[in-house]
Amino acid sequence: MFIFMEKRNHKSQFEYVGRNADDRPLFLSTRDEKIFRLLDPEHGYHYLPSNWIRAFVGGDELRVAKRLGRLAREPHGFLERRQDWYKHGIYSRTTKADVHLGERRVRDRDPFAHRLLEDLVQASIALGLKSFPDLQLIPWLDLAATGKIPQATIESSEPHAIPLASGKLIPDGKPFAIKHGNAWRFILGKEIDRGTEPLSTGHARRSIRQKFEHYAECFSNKLYTRHYGFPNSIVLFITTSPKRMASMMELCGEVIGPCSYLLFAHTTDWANAPRFPPPNGDMLGPFERVGHPPFNLATFGET
Repeated sequence: MFIFMEKRNHKSQFEYVGRNADDRPLFLSTRDEKIFRLLDPEHGYHYLPSNWIRAFVGGDELRVAKRLGRLAREPHGFLERRQDWYKHGIYSRTTKADVHLGERRVRDRDPFAHRLLEDLVQASIALGLKSFPDLQLIPWLDLAATGKIPQATIESSEPHAIPLASGKLIPDGKPFAIKHGNAWRFILGKEIDRGTEPLSTGHARRSIRQKFEHYAECFSNKLYTRHYGFPNSIVLFITTSPKRMASMMELCGEVIGPCSYLLFAHTTDWANAPRFPPPNGDMLGPFERVGHPPFNLATFGET
């Protein structure tokens, strides 16, 4: 593990580092631009630890880590770095990198810990699929380019808000697909649960019960087909403890009953953990389901 920070006070969990002056000329490489495109806050990953970035872009881990630090230092400022004790630095792309690539990007307002966990789950799926040469990950932009998504959805001001009779459904992240030959498995989105939302509530605040009710309406009426043109779909529920997952599955059984389209898994709340996991493909499954066998994304079904 490589640590790139100097000792500072412990008043805050994260230290913003990598802003010391660097007067040497910086010539951007092909790998640098690959890093910028990987850390696309709107269509890619908002946050990734340095060792996970290296898993995507290749190269020597120490050299990549040093390069990331330099890209973050002033006067360069193409990246922003967060560093906690004994953990790899976490990097995100700045608007300066947007300008360099000629892209305009919208940054969501999700809390850091929530978005980091969402990004690590998605990155784990992407890295896991690299072990299966017959499988292809199709991100949202590529799905939109197929010409099969309804134009009304593409042109909508909220393309990822599915209209419901009771409001609208907006999963975490954008939809994506896994392709094997002519077979497609569409993932409507993810629901990242860090235990901050109640399972049930009578108040207006969102609850897990309300989410289940919304998904039941969406799937019983195949609203995902109307909105996106998907012939099939599933949703990934990721929480941060086995006990919480069991409670969610029990509630799903009460609200929906046996349910094939909601998939459940648990992982560590990595923003608050003492270490980040090594880059892995653990989030391919198996996912648990209520009243159905486990599901693996790499096999398109039962495990």
